[in-house]
Amino acid sequence: MSENVITIDYVMEKASGPHFSGLRFDIILSSPPPSSSPGPSTNLAADPHAAKQPFVIGVSGGTASGKTTVCDMIIQQLHDHRVVLVNQDSFYRGLTPEESERVHEYNFDHPDAFDTEQLLDCIQKLKNGQSVRVPIYDFKTHRRKSDSFRQVNASDVIILEGILVFHDQHVRNLMNMKIFVHTDADVRLARRIRRDTVERGRDINSVLEMYAKFVKPAFDDFIHPSKKYADVIIPLGSENHVAIDLIVQHIRTKLGQHDLCKIYPNVYVIQSTFQIRGMHTLIRDREISKHDFVFYSDRLIRLVVEHGLGHLPFTEKQIITPTVLCLCQQLFLVYYVSGESMENALRACCKGIKIGKILIHRVGDNGKQLIYEKLPKDISERHVLLLDPVLATGNSANQAIELLIQKGVPEAHIIFLNLISAPEGIHCVSKRFPSLKIVTSEIDVALNEEFRVIPGMGEFGDRADLNVGCKETERKALLELKAGLTDPSGRLLSWVGEDCCQWSGVGCNYVTGRVTKLNLRNEFSDGEDGTAHEFGGEINPSLLVLNDLIHLDLSMNNFEGVQIPSFIGSLEKLEYLNLSSASFGGVIPHNLGNLSRLLSLDLSYYNFELVANEICWLAPLSSLKYLNLGGVDLSKANSHWLPTVNMLPSLVELHLPSCGLSVLPLTLPSMNFASLSVLDLSNNDFNSTLPPWLFNLTKLVTLEMHSTNLHGALPETFGSLTSLRMLDLSENSNIEGHLIGKLPDSLGNLKSLRILNLWYNSFQGSIPKSIGNLNSLEELYISHNQLSGIISESLGQLSSQTTLHISENTWEGSITEAHFTKLGSLREVEIYNTSPNISLVFDISSDWIPPFKLRYLNIRSCQLGPKFPTWLRNQTELVTLVLNNARISDTIPEWFSQLDFQLDQLDVAYNQLSGRVPNSLRFIKPGNVDLRSNRFEGPLPLWSSNITMLSLRDNLFSGPIPHDISEVMPSLLDLDVSRNSLNGSIPLSMGNLSQLTTMVISNNLLSGEIPNFWDSIPSLYILDVSNNSLSGSIPRSLTSLTSLRFLILSSNHLSGELPSMKNFTDMRSLDLGENNFSGAIPASIGESMPSLLILRLRLNSFSGSIPSQLCGLSSLHILDLSHNNISGNVPRCIGNLTGFRPEVTDKVTEDYLYQGRLKVVAKGRVLEYDSILYLFNSVDLSDNNLSGEMPLGLTSLTRLGTLNLSMNQLTGNIPEKIGNLEWIETLDLSSNKLSGPIPQSMVNLTFLNHLNLSHNYLSGEIPRSNQFVTLVDQSIYEGNTGLCGHPLPNCQGDEETPQFIISMVIGFFFGFWGVCGTLVIKKSWRCAYFNFTHEVYAYFEIQKRYNRSLSTCTAKPYFKYLKKRTGAEICLASTNFVRLSKSNAYLAWFKCI
Repeated sequence: MSENVITIDYVMEKASGPHFSGLRFDIILSSPPPSSSPGPSTNLAADPHAAKQPFVIGVSGGTASGKTTVCDMIIQQLHDHRVVLVNQDSFYRGLTPEESERVHEYNFDHPDAFDTEQLLDCIQKLKNGQSVRVPIYDFKTHRRKSDSFRQVNASDVIILEGILVFHDQHVRNLMNMKIFVHTDADVRLARRIRRDTVERGRDINSVLEMYAKFVKPAFDDFIHPSKKYADVIIPLGSENHVAIDLIVQHIRTKLGQHDLCKIYPNVYVIQSTFQIRGMHTLIRDREISKHDFVFYSDRLIRLVVEHGLGHLPFTEKQIITPTVLCLCQQLFLVYYVSGESMENALRACCKGIKIGKILIHRVGDNGKQLIYEKLPKDISERHVLLLDPVLATGNSANQAIELLIQKGVPEAHIIFLNLISAPEGIHCVSKRFPSLKIVTSEIDVALNEEFRVIPGMGEFGDRADLNVGCKETERKALLELKAGLTDPSGRLLSWVGEDCCQWSGVGCNYVTGRVTKLNLRNEFSDGEDGTAHEFGGEINPSLLVLNDLIHLDLSMNNFEGVQIPSFIGSLEKLEYLNLSSASFGGVIPHNLGNLSRLLSLDLSYYNFELVANEICWLAPLSSLKYLNLGGVDLSKANSHWLPTVNMLPSLVELHLPSCGLSVLPLTLPSMNFASLSVLDLSNNDFNSTLPPWLFNLTKLVTLEMHSTNLHGALPETFGSLTSLRMLDLSENSNIEGHLIGKLPDSLGNLKSLRILNLWYNSFQGSIPKSIGNLNSLEELYISHNQLSGIISESLGQLSSQTTLHISENTWEGSITEAHFTKLGSLREVEIYNTSPNISLVFDISSDWIPPFKLRYLNIRSCQLGPKFPTWLRNQTELVTLVLNNARISDTIPEWFSQLDFQLDQLDVAYNQLSGRVPNSLRFIKPGNVDLRSNRFEGPLPLWSSNITMLSLRDNLFSGPIPHDISEVMPSLLDLDVSRNSLNGSIPLSMGNLSQLTTMVISNNLLSGEIPNFWDSIPSLYILDVSNNSLSGSIPRSLTSLTSLRFLILSSNHLSGELPSMKNFTDMRSLDLGENNFSGAIPASIGESMPSLLILRLRLNSFSGSIPSQLCGLSSLHILDLSHNNISGNVPRCIGNLTGFRPEVTDKVTEDYLYQGRLKVVAKGRVLEYDSILYLFNSVDLSDNNLSGEMPLGLTSLTRLGTLNLSMNQLTGNIPEKIGNLEWIETLDLSSNKLSGPIPQSMVNLTFLNHLNLSHNYLSGEIPRSNQFVTLVDQSIYEGNTGLCGHPLPNCQGDEETPQFIISMVIGFFFGFWGVCGTLVIKKSWRCAYFNFTHEVYAYFEIQKRYNRSLSTCTAKPYFKYLKKRTGAEICLASTNFVRLSKSNAYLAWFKCI
């Protein structure tokens, strides 16, 4: 290379930035570029006066939209810069003579009509500072003018204007800014007519014909789709002066940037001011004192950090505390080498930020040797700030960035912060990591031969080391503290040397050297190995030596119940105290109330064990702004907690969640903490309405009262809390009370509200229309209420909304485009019902283009079909897509498979989708695919290696299971391909799915033997291969699966004896039914499976007796050993099966969530249970050779629903206490040798609806009450010759009834005539009989009349019976008498004749 020729890249790297006065040509020419430049370069002739990179602006829009006018306005306002306009129209291809003859058929709006290659060459030359000749196109002849060109020189700004300038990616890549001019179609047509007729000499008919034939379709196909690439969209075109002014202002800012910022859009230099230039001058001065150097460099670092934080993808919804504090919860800081010197300045911006370290050894320009790294395991989930004060060659930075990427941190989540950068370093980092962001305060000139930045500022780490040194007494105090702590991970290894101010977690005053800050927080607590970094032991009282300590943080450690040191209350200068989640013990020391300067106190979840605390000691803390006692038992303060905290006048944040409070006073005499902005009382048990004083806290920004057992309606006074940004009243629906009523219209007054969470309550009615006024609302959660009716279209006015969850309500009607009119920010939508009933319909046009880009869409039990929703076509950012039970009866369209998105969940189950599933879908890990219950066909689809859950159950898939399934989807955890038509054998490659936990391949046409690869799938939890044609025996490796809980091999052709199952210690369901297994039932089933719920061995060839060990299965609720060759007695210990006993309560736990589908014999027929299988309790021992008596223990299984002992050889009586089986529905004791009567206690079996006692030796009368009245089928009792009674023939006594009647008639005849006949024949007997009858009658008649009429009789009434039976006085009294008339006597005598 000649002496006057250097690389243009090198000149660019020497170019001045916004904070440097000019280009140092003396430095450039005196120090040629190093031979070992870290970045690639292009050898071009160097121009000492080379211009900066021009700023290229693309302006697109429909025909006649006003693009040229907008460009002219921009050029006019940029009068102090050189601006050149290049029209795409100039690059039309000239028409051939043949094309000219058919010009009316030529499409001038198609991309092929332009010479894009020449356009690219022209713009590239202009960007390189070269002048070009732009052709001139004649719109009347449709050819270029061969003799005329327009000379265009290099300029500061290049504007490229045309209808299709955004169509070609190569052209777009040359642009620094892309502007789309949007104008109404009617306006554009009118303008085009005027332009083409006046300027281009065309008639109006040809213009209209061309517009309809070419212009309008081209706009729809090419121009409008390119709108998505625009950085700025200008509605109304040139009439929008505000937008154009803002664009010009932005262009001016960009023109002031360093050239490297134009080359690399990921490089950011903070805006220069006189203050920044002055501080740079000071820190570069070699004579500056260390104190001043640290002071001014910290100020600069803070500015860089603040600028870097502005690039984080945070939203205002996260602002619970001030913005910076909120961001710290999302960040992770990593510094390497001298980046530690920037930590203090960063801490000032981000308190509590997590810290990681990377140490890289630099040798010359090659920083490739990694010495040390300490990063948490969850760093991949965070955004990372990477700190280094000086970016020189960039090699060390690349090594650190590469390490972070290897740890799973996305490149776009890393922000690299430094004070000063060299161009070589920026080239090196930006070219390798284009998605990473670099934020710096200055780009210097270059590197010298020693690879130091010039002019630079020397070794930052050395200059930032104040070396004031801490006080010896304080150093010793810290060492005593260290000696009392346990430090398993060596976090205090840096606590060596003389200067304790350099120790990790220790902060000192720069001037005095005294310790002011002690941060021993476990920064790794969120990681998987967080416990390995916990401090323990005791806190030494030597801390009292630190007289200037203002910040003490011992949080997230484990002091194992040690009492909170009471001497902390003597650290009078403390302003910040954090003991949260540190596992201290005992009550909170009351002398903490002596810390009168305390601003922030966090004791949340401090306790090792819950201890009731008082809070009266809080009253003196008048300066306290932040108080968090979450998780502390304040039950002792129930009656006075509110008056106590009300005495803290400076309080801004109050956090009392999960404090065991049950009293929420409805009145508060005076409001002393009126400045409160955050109030969190969640997870308490107030059982109260919302107190009126709450609505006087007008400065409240955050109100969290979820899970507090609130009840009643929301008052209209909610509208007074106009500063609210977050309102959470969720989960207040329980047995004791719930929030009810309609949502108040006053919610529309909360204009600042960002988050509204009201889910899991009992609100009723519809969504108030006033909610459309919440223009700042971002997240709305009203799921799981009793809201009903039509969903209000006012939701469509929430222009800031990102999240909409309105599931589990009883909505009706339709959802239309109007519900989404202004929801351009929407990212999450969840509208579903667990009930399969559909009452909500999406009535959306097939050509509707949503204004939003969703990431999460969950729609269940709502009608989207019958066609697949076409409005998903532009949802290219979807991550989760659920269209479950949406009544879609279509195929998956081709455009869906071509969408450029990566899903973590695809759920289109329970539809009528058909056809083949596209294999081109892409997924991110963990990817879940659920296509259950559709009509998909073809071979099993295989997707990305990121799939972890695949459910294809109940479809029409056919063919073999792909042999490469483990290669294509090695991360599978759950696989369900049951209920299809898959054939062939189980591929051996499935043994390579080492992470598999669920394998369900039942109900197919699989054949062959079960492979012997199960020991390579150690985590298998569920194995279901039932209802196939598998043969052979159970492989030995299968019995090694200690995690297996559900083993279902039923309905195959398996055979042989069962192997030992002693390893199945966690088994819940063992179903081997409908096979050809033989031999004895292994006793290990009862010995090794204590949690077994289902044992099903029916329809096999098992022999021997029932092992008594099965009686130890205390959780068993289904026992089916039917249809085998089992002999012996029913174990007497069967009553020990406590799963059938009343002390076992219904528990719907994870053990019951999956028990598969099971066929059982109940109610006289075969039934299939699935989701409610856990409710079914059955013992079926039928069709065996069991003998002996029914054990009495059976009668203690009171929760038993089905008992089938039929077709055995059982003898003896039915147990008398069988009536204890009060839940029994099915009882089958048929085909045995049972004898004796049917126990009378069986009438207590009120749930019994199927009974079979046939073919036994039972005798006696059938009971006639309760359920037996309904059991009228004679087949129930047939074959029992000794039984009688309804519905069988009557018993023995009932059969002699006619003979008895005859005997009675004869007896009656002789008895009657033996008496009455004698009276008729013999007169004396007849007269004696009638006289006796008359006297008895007279006696009772006289007594009755005497008691009623002769009330004046005194003493005893005298009766005188006359010997002569004639009419006479028979009763004498003082004044009255009763006389029997002679006529009566004559009548009596007449009857005697």
